[in-house]
Amino acid sequence: MLDLFAMLSNKMTDAQWHIPEAGNHIPDVLDEVSGGLNIWLQLQDPADGGVRGGTERLEEGGMDEPVADPRLDYYVFGKYLRNNNGVVQASAWFAAAAAQWARSILPYDAARAQQALDAAQRAYAYAVAHAATGADQADAAAELFYTTGAAAYQQDFLATGVRASFSYAQCTLPATDAAAKSACRAYWLARANDAVTWVNANNSYRCARNPYTQIRFGGGTGGHGYTWDLCKGFALSGNAIYLNAVQHDCNYVLGCNPLGRSWITGVGSAPPEFFLHRELIINGRTNIPPGYHIYGPFAKSNTGDDYGTHYETFWTNLYPATLAYPKLRAYVASEWMAGMNEFTITETLSPSFCIFAFAHLAPLPAPTPPPDPLPPGILVITPPAGATVTSALETVSVRVDDQQAVVAVQINAQTTAGGPLYARTIALDEGTNWLQVVARDASGNGATTRWWVVSSLPEPAGGLLALLCAALLRRTRK
Repeated sequence: MLDLFAMLSNKMTDAQWHIPEAGNHIPDVLDEVSGGLNIWLQLQDPADGGVRGGTERLEEGGMDEPVADPRLDYYVFGKYLRNNNGVVQASAWFAAAAAQWARSILPYDAARAQQALDAAQRAYAYAVAHAATGADQADAAAELFYTTGAAAYQQDFLATGVRASFSYAQCTLPATDAAAKSACRAYWLARANDAVTWVNANNSYRCARNPYTQIRFGGGTGGHGYTWDLCKGFALSGNAIYLNAVQHDCNYVLGCNPLGRSWITGVGSAPPEFFLHRELIINGRTNIPPGYHIYGPFAKSNTGDDYGTHYETFWTNLYPATLAYPKLRAYVASEWMAGMNEFTITETLSPSFCIFAFAHLAPLPAPTPPPDPLPPGILVITPPAGATVTSALETVSVRVDDQQAVVAVQINAQTTAGGPLYARTIALDEGTNWLQVVARDASGNGATTRWWVVSSLPEPAGGLLALLCAALLRRTRK
């Protein structure tokens, strides 16, 4: 969703998607991101910045048990986990998302932006201290660099050798490494080109799914992640071939598929009716809400595969046998066939929202910007509030963003050029020093941020020697 906002921020508005937060002057998509990110902010350990790996229930419960059954207690994963794919780097993943969120929300809510950046930096430090490397570290470092402009984060990103950051491919900061940016851009265009080939040449039905992979959970109802690659390809290049392929894949989801079915409840002439939603099953399948994108066709790779009683019953007992059907026609409309009729946020609903939103908005002209009632957002980068510094000169750096345009920034009453990053070196006195940034936007809205730091200057070597001599002299006289 943050990438969607980055690509189409000039077309993302408040009251756009009919959600309860409408009217708060914040684009709806960012309100949705906020709800998801808040969960992970609560899972961050305040002691060391590490992020716990999520929550889970002790048991699933039966089909006839309400989701809110109090017997199904939750537990929380630890901060450093292993699964079949290796280490789960929740802290690095969170750091990337929170850093991107900080710069996205800054023009609308500076306080939440500051909270997110502080949390991202602490999570990144924890992740690096606990062996985050490769793509995990690269993604987080790239996002933190784009948000703060700090050279250390860019050095970390470059040192990983991974060139797969979509944000870095779009980064506009002057210090961005041109070769690394070009490599990231080439990476995403190569992925988009693969997906275009699948849509235009390798699939009988024009769908962005990889034709060489097995049709598993959600793989029969659209390209999902691969369609998102097409969106990124269009955002980076403006080449209409990518947008056309996105629209073909959307058509596939809505009915241009071997079964002529829509895979989204409430949409199309033959939408899902018996999908796996426990509360609806208990309540008799009445008032099915629209917008659930289910898994759809699910194919076994061979007769020896065993997916459990519920699956095997349908595959072996129906006539004609489900295994005899072409794989993209292997669909049974029953909640008990979970592999076909379930859904998840990460596999179907969120990608579906992003892809359909992109297909709808990308061809449209940007709307006339609404009146700007909000002041510019000021994000403190260095030095952080309450920090102790040991230099008489300190560089104050901030990021300032606005819904429309920032026209003036002052750091400690001195006008400072830049955008979106601003920096100025300030002389500090011994003890507590107050720092202040004032910003004004094109609509005349003003914002002021004040914070303090403590300057603890080291005693000059000569002064220390004099004190030692005086103390020695006093002892001699005694």
